[in-house]
Amino acid sequence: MLILFFTSGCSHKIEVYELDQPPCDLSDCKPTIKVFMENSGSMDGYMAEGSKLKDAVFSYITDLMSLSDTIELNYINSKIIPFKGTTKQYIKALNPGSFKEYGGDRSNSDLSNMLDSVFMHTLDSTICIFVSDCILDLPGTDASKFFNNCKISIKESVAKAKNRVHNLGIEILKMESEFNGNYYYQNGCVEKLSDMTRPYYIWIIGNSKILASINNRASISSLKKYGLSEMVSFVCEFNPSFTISNVAGASKIITPRNGDYFVTIKANLGESLQPEDVLLKKDNYSFFNPSLSIKSIQRVAKNDPKYTHCITFRVPESINNMEDNLILSVSNLPEWISVTNDFTGRHIRTNHLKTTGIQYIIEGVNEAFKKQAIASLKFGIKRI
Repeated sequence: MLILFFTSGCSHKIEVYELDQPPCDLSDCKPTIKVFMENSGSMDGYMAEGSKLKDAVFSYITDLMSLSDTIELNYINSKIIPFKGTTKQYIKALNPGSFKEYGGDRSNSDLSNMLDSVFMHTLDSTICIFVSDCILDLPGTDASKFFNNCKISIKESVAKAKNRVHNLGIEILKMESEFNGNYYYQNGCVEKLSDMTRPYYIWIIGNSKILASINNRASISSLKKYGLSEMVSFVCEFNPSFTISNVAGASKIITPRNGDYFVTIKANLGESLQPEDVLLKKDNYSFFNPSLSIKSIQRVAKNDPKYTHCITFRVPESINNMEDNLILSVSNLPEWISVTNDFTGRHIRTNHLKTTGIQYIIEGVNEAFKKQAIASLKFGIKRI
């Protein structure tokens, strides 16, 4: 009788279904692209003929030209200086002589102010690209207070931009290039460097849906041959488009296998702006119900235009009717940020791949986005 009761009272199949699918997005719009190249004195050393910085900027802007009806080119230091000319002329003019000619205060540019100016130019349909060595100009004393003040200032700038720009996204690329010129550091000290490799950074800022569309057609990974070494990205929480089914993708009705159900979500995670190592790491995913667990994450074949990743998870046979969320989140900044950070700017020949204060700059951005999931995929399960 007990066997008969459990056989008739329990179903051995479940049905899975999607909840809260996102509305149409802005990914098909052609944004205005605004480029801001820092032309402070500290950038002169990157401007030798044939430097990877020039090649990287030229290649990336060229890729973006087919995706935008308008590209505005600027220099930036103490002020924004519009450049009137073609992209080729802009790249050709990346040299110390032209930097001086176009003016502004090249001796002591404030990175926080420059970033604030760039953020102010970012609108819902505008993508801003900021190129800088991102070196903080340390005062003679109390560097720790200066670092923290800079972090707070950048956090405030990003917070204001989040209020103004729908679905703000920020990608920060650590690039490396040849450096031949003067290196400036604390207390006005200068050191001449020759044939040195130094980091600089490309910031890509705008609506995350548009950034995702741009990344799909002008891949950031193409910059690896021009010195891309690391990246970190920040977005507001969003609901990706996705579909949920059995592992074969053929049905929403699932039968147990070896005592458990195996469910697959195919999702478009492009808007997360995260590098692939983040998206493929199981620890970055969680459910409200701890009995559900990730089995595998794979990149979807490139011929699938709707989805980017396939996530398979296990559901125990004892599960009842329920709704849950698959959450993508990243709790910590990548290790390369602290490794790249330099606290004094001294001993540059030993620390030539480090940047003074970069950790505090990126922490300021991170704190403006903090305590948010990156993506949330809501789904339901019911017994049938």
